Amino acid sequence: MIVRATMRDILPGATGRPMKVLLFSDLHYSLDRTIHGRRPEEALSQAITHAKRHHSDANLCIVLGDLAERGLASEYRSLAADLEIMSIPYRTLLGNHDNRDEYIRVFGADIIDDNGFVHSTIDAGPYRFIFLDRHRSKISQRIKLWLE
Repeated sequence: MIVRATMRDILPGATGRPMKVLLFSDLHYSLDRTIHGRRPEEALSQAITHAKRHHSDANLCIVLGDLAERGLASEYRSLAADLEIMSIPYRTLLGNHDNRDEYIRVFGADIIDDNGFVHSTIDAGPYRFIFLDRHRSKISQRIKLWLE
C-alpha cells in the first residue's frame, strides 16, 4: 500500500493549527551503488529513523526528485517500501534522473493529468501545495494551463 497525502491526512479536522512539513531532496535511491561516498538507501533509512524519532507529528513529507539514480522499477519499489516505514503521509516528485513510466508502474497512475504529467495539489487550510512534474520538461503551455 502506498501512503499518499490527502487534505484529510494533513489537517484532520483542523485548519488553524501550525503545520510541520518535512522535505527530502535528491535521494538518488540506488540498491547497489555508492554515490559521492554514500549509499543512498542507507542515507534514506537514517533520515526516516530520524523523522520517526523526532518529527512523528509532521503533517507531510515532500520527497523531491531525483528519486532514483537510474529510474529502475526495482529502485522505486524499494523506495516505496522504505517510505511506508516512515508512517508520515508523503508526496513524491520526479526529477531528471527519474523514469516517469517506471515511477507510474510502482506509485500508481492516480495523480496523472490528461497530458500524462504527474501533477497534483493539496489544499491545507489557507495554503495550497502545488506539485509539478518537471521531469525533463520546462514550464510548458500545457503546464501553465493546468496551473490556472
